[in-house]
Order: sequence, then structure tokens, then C-alpha cells
Amino acid sequence: MSCFKSTGLITIALLFLIGCTPKQVLKQETIPVIEKTEIPQVVTSGTDTLLYTIEFADEIERDQFINKFKEFITNYPFTNVQRTGYNSVVIRIPPPNQVSDSFVIQESFSDSTYSFLDTLLMLNEDHTTGIAITGNDTIYTQYDTTYTQYDTTYTQYDTTYTQYDTTYTQYDTTYTQYATDTVTPVLGGTVRLYVQRSFFDDYLIALVSTFPFDRNGTSGILTVTEQSARRLTIKINGKITNGKGKVISALDIIDSWTNLVREQPAEGFALFRQVEGLREFIDGREAVIRGLVATDQNTIQFRLLQPDPDIVDRLSTGRLLGQALKTGSYYEESKGADGRVFLSNKSRETGSGYLDKLILRQGGDVNSILSFSLKKYDAIELYAISDLSYARSNLAKNSKLALFGRDRYFISFNVKEPKARHYLSSLVNSQEILSDFVKAEGECIASIETGDTGVALIPPGAMHPGLTQPVKVLFCKDDQISKIIAEKLIADFSRGNIPCNLSACTIQEYEKTLVNRNFGCAVGWVPDDVMNAKSEKIRLATMWFSDILDEKVRMDMFMQLPLFSVNRYLLLKTNVEIPSNSIQNLYINAE
Repeated sequence: MSCFKSTGLITIALLFLIGCTPKQVLKQETIPVIEKTEIPQVVTSGTDTLLYTIEFADEIERDQFINKFKEFITNYPFTNVQRTGYNSVVIRIPPPNQVSDSFVIQESFSDSTYSFLDTLLMLNEDHTTGIAITGNDTIYTQYDTTYTQYDTTYTQYDTTYTQYDTTYTQYDTTYTQYATDTVTPVLGGTVRLYVQRSFFDDYLIALVSTFPFDRNGTSGILTVTEQSARRLTIKINGKITNGKGKVISALDIIDSWTNLVREQPAEGFALFRQVEGLREFIDGREAVIRGLVATDQNTIQFRLLQPDPDIVDRLSTGRLLGQALKTGSYYEESKGADGRVFLSNKSRETGSGYLDKLILRQGGDVNSILSFSLKKYDAIELYAISDLSYARSNLAKNSKLALFGRDRYFISFNVKEPKARHYLSSLVNSQEILSDFVKAEGECIASIETGDTGVALIPPGAMHPGLTQPVKVLFCKDDQISKIIAEKLIADFSRGNIPCNLSACTIQEYEKTLVNRNFGCAVGWVPDDVMNAKSEKIRLATMWFSDILDEKVRMDMFMQLPLFSVNRYLLLKTNVEIPSNSIQNLYINAE
């Protein structure tokens, strides 16, 4: 009888929720606590995504609920789910602007993620997994689900940091508008851009790179024609001409990859992980990467040391076809004291740069805001709260801010003993580093690859490991935030009686040290694309975590410590626009 009552209550509650259309905005709802333990208890927290947790007295009642609910959703399509916790079912009802006519149910059972196919196969098993139901017959991947959760948390961030809330929301609205509106950019003109890092980072790469394969109806430069356990063959799709008018050959592409590995060893290592001769080339023992072979003018063969099931996903990134080939939206024409000059690539059928010329200066300006005010630049990168506040208060008349990216910072621990990694993790306070030292606009993150926010929880019981060898704290000195984090880690480790030393490296030295695993802990960052792009997840695991793809395993082994995200802005002149918030789309509005 209790079971039927429970089922009836839940059914009524679900019908009520499905019929409710008003948007809930950060309002905490209170549900009276049910005193009888044999009746499931419904707990709700109201944000833009309503979250109801139905708690059961035992696993039997939970399974009864799931079986009844499964009958209801039998005729609907399924999608990916995650299982977490024990003896509860989570029903999520996303707002209309996220997933149309949909809601999600999760059974809390284990800490694993199952694919769409796995979900279908598990429906007849004793432990039925959670199910997502969509009203538009779309199968959503796990990355879509994760990103939706991130957006919900991000809304909470806007309300938490009230001192920036009004202005920040204004620019965030612009960010969404650029991403969705159809724009017709004006062609021509020159933009002078200043960025703080002295190397091509994840966002600048978009200026000069090309996605290699077919995507979203757009033909790629390369096509995979054959794949086996130890061999991959790709071909150039017809006649490809670069910005200089040169026809690209297989040898040109291999030469560009060789230069990439030489200049950025860890990036090359992430792309060509199992290619024969890669390590020998990085270590300087061989002059070429022998596993990259041009079999004719248009064909490249990868010869692998061992099978790499993720090789196509590894290569599915713009980093594969970088600036050396001059096939991107822009190509580099010259480099001088005033910066690097990039011209629009008119040889592209689609995707050439809107500007005639982009002049890029990377680092070295001690007061870029003053230089911007003196009209030295048309756009500059900002992230510090003090700089953003000044720009919003004093430069709003003749300029505007646009959010163009978020970096997710973390620590990679490479100390051999697990208890040492545990103890080192316990000494780090990410909230303190962000608010008191980095002083940037962002939020603490509990995961690198998902939208989980807040300080990462370190299990109690950490004890001093008795280390005798100093812990080498590695960071890239061309990134100011990494420098601040590393210096704070030295102070925290020293206070915890851990011998340590600081290793400040150029980007090339930093990446070679990552490949050789010659560090105790390394400060790293990735773009927030890591939350929805498999190539970015593979890159993260290969460069910093010895190929361990499972983030939970890395966390459980104290190899990974998420820190915080940092928002990156461009301060633009009023006539400079940035559609889709991508630097490659900059153009001058003539109106």
C-alpha cells in the first residue's frame, strides 16, 4: 500500500512539473519534510534548472519507482546519463531555453558515465540506469548534458558576485547574442590587437588554423581513407592552395608537423602519441619522425608503435593544420618590432578573415589600458578585476567589453607516492589563490572536464609524507596567472614543511618538461572546450596526466587538482565587432 501511495504522489508531482512553464530564477523552494520514513522524501532546490531529489528508505522502493517510471517513458528516445551516489533518483527539468520540452531522470547508483548505446542495453538489467527524455526527438550526448549543467552554475555565479553582477550580465548577454544572431560583417580594414601571452594560445590558433576533416557540412582539407591497428592513411582533398598561392602537398604537411613537435613538444606528443620515432625526435636522437610517411603528393601514412583507438579523435582539432601551412582565415605575412602582421587568406572558398590586415602584439606592454586609451591598439585582452572595473567605469563611452573565452586552471601532481600527492593537495586553497592573489573574474571549479563548480573536496586524513627530495613546481612564465599560482604553491608547500623549488620555463621548455615527466607538480590550463570536445579531453590526459582519460581516476589518485576558471575579455573600440566571440571573426563596423 505504501508503494502505491508513493507512486501516486510521485506521478502527481511529475505531471505538475511538466505542466509548469514559468521560469524559476534562483529561488529556493522549501518542501515540508515527510515524517514517515517508509514514504519517499522529495527534496527540491529551485534555480533555473529545477532539481528534485527523491529519497527512498531503501533500494527496493527506489527500484519500484524506477520500474513504474520506465513504463511511462518507454515510447520516448533516450540519451546519455550519469550515475552518482546511492539510493536516490534525481529528476532534472531544464528551462525552455536549454532543452525544449524535456526533462531528465538520473538514478544515483555508481560513479560511471554510460553512452546512449550502453543505456539502451542496460534497460533490461536489474539496476536500471537513468533516462533523459527529449520532446524534439534529439539524442543529446553526455557533453551536451554537461554543458547545460555548466550554464546553470554560471547563472549562479552572476548572482554571487554581486559587485560585478549588473555589468557582467550585460556583457554576458552580448556574448549570447553574438553566438546566435546572424551578422553580415563589413570586409576590409585593419585591427591592432594586443594579447598578454607571448605565444599562440588556444584562442589565437583559431586565426591561422584549419579544422582538418569534414564538419557541419563543410569539407575539410584531409580525409581518412584507411585505418588499421597500427596504420592510418589520410589524403588531401584535391588541390589545396594556401594564402601565398602555394599548392599544399603531403610533404608540406609533414614538415609543418615536424616543426610543431620541435617547437611545442607536448602539443605534438598529444597529436601523434603512438607514431613511430616521436620520442626519439623529441629527445634529439633522430632528425625526422619516421612514422610520418608521404606515400605520394597527396597521401600521408601514420605508422604506429601500438594501436591507438583514439587517433582520429586526437587529430580532430585545428592544431593539426596550424599557422605554418598558411591555410587558416589569416596567414602571417611579416614580423617586426611593432608586432606580427596577418593578412586575410583570400584563397579559401569560405572562412577567410573579414579584415584586410590584423596586427598582433603579444606581451611586453606594461600598461596596455593606457596604450589603448592613446589609440595604440583597437582591442586589448583583459582578465584582472581591477582592469575590468576601470574599463567599465572610465572607458565605456568609447569602448566595450566582450567575453571571448574561459581558461580552466589546475595542478598536475607527478610525485610518486600517493600519500604525498594527497598531502600536497590538502595544502592548496584554490579560493584564496583566485580571490586574493590572481584577482581575476572567474569561479572555483571542482572538475576540469565538467561544469561542477566550487572548491574541489580533498578527503581528510592527509599526513606529511616525509619527502626528502624537493618538489619541482613547474609553470610557464609566459602566462602571468600560472606564475602567480606557482609562487603561491611554493609558499603553501614550504609552510607545510615540504622542500620545493620553482621551475619557470618558456612554453617550449615547459612542454618538453611535461613530455619527460620531470616535475613534481605542474600548473596547467585548458580552454573550456575541454567540457564538450573529445580531442581536448585527450590532449589534457596526454599532456598532463600520463594518458589517463578518466578524470575520476585522476582525482581519486590525487594526480589532478582543479583550481578555477578565468574569464578572458577583449576591450574593443566601439566600431570593432567580434561575432561568435572568436578572434578570427573580428571586423570593423563602418556604421
